Amino acid sequence: EMNTYFKVGEHDYNDFVIDEIHVINNGTTAVDEIVLGSKADHDCTWNVPFPDWDYAFWTDDIVDYDATYMLTMELDGDDPGSASNDFGIDDPAREYRGVRVAQTPLSIAGTAYSALAQDAINHMWWTGDEDPQTVASRYTMATKFANDKKGVNPSPMDMRYLQSYSGGSLAAGDTAVFIVAILAGAGLANTQQAAANARKAYDWNWNLPKPPAAPQIAADGVITNAAGKVEVTWTYSDAQIASLDPDKGTADFAGFRIYKAATAPRQSSSDIMTAEGVSADNSTEGGTMIGDPSAGTKFTSASTGPYTMVLDIPAASVGTYGGNGT
Repeated sequence: EMNTYFKVGEHDYNDFVIDEIHVINNGTTAVDEIVLGSKADHDCTWNVPFPDWDYAFWTDDIVDYDATYMLTMELDGDDPGSASNDFGIDDPAREYRGVRVAQTPLSIAGTAYSALAQDAINHMWWTGDEDPQTVASRYTMATKFANDKKGVNPSPMDMRYLQSYSGGSLAAGDTAVFIVAILAGAGLANTQQAAANARKAYDWNWNLPKPPAAPQIAADGVITNAAGKVEVTWTYSDAQIASLDPDKGTADFAGFRIYKAATAPRQSSSDIMTAEGVSADNSTEGGTMIGDPSAGTKFTSASTGPYTMVLDIPAASVGTYGGNGT
């Protein structure tokens, strides 16, 4: 077996990792069937700042399947309207607010995703007490296919998930190649978009769009002036503006956009928990807190967004703001 991993770092194409797996039959006889399965057990509902094994932070995983992108995914299934069961997001109707971790096939033993039928993808979920204990039981779980759990949407609980595929028989000396994207997205739409972008990357043979270079901002390039306004200074040369996109053969610099984070006060985990009247350990059933939330560093929305565009400078207007090459 040989594994090759591709980390894609381009903008819009950095929410997934491509996993290319080569299964080689180096024996002298054919293998009747090759089955590849990827099992995951993401405890994605963890809402305790520091580990406390008496606190049931793992109980509300939700596993789901999206037929459009053949996505097996898991998300945070707790109550986003409760700080004691989430991070206090005041929007309980947004059940897809949490981050989803997912995987989707791009090519299975030479068959691209566009030619795969739904029955070629095996989607399963189960709880800890249902873990298959033998090779035979694991094979049975990995080869349900048409009888799998794509149409069974479970209630929140502590779950694992499996997505598996059959590569058919493998003759002596032959190789079966599986290409799978492991991805994440903040919400269902973003998760689907990450899957769509992974498909584009595969279709383009990893030759991704090449945006113009980012501007350079010095350490003192962002200051607050005497009027209380923020000044942003950056460097971007005429040569960079005129540079050609290697795929298009033409310059595609469109201008600059400046965004700012929401003007929220700096808070720490301790501030939020105190305001909501909650604690990290399960005080009604005992348990010892490991760590101290009040020791955490205060943070602002700059770390996580949301962001608002405050200035759009099209290429034709760059000269209005530029001077001395800056």
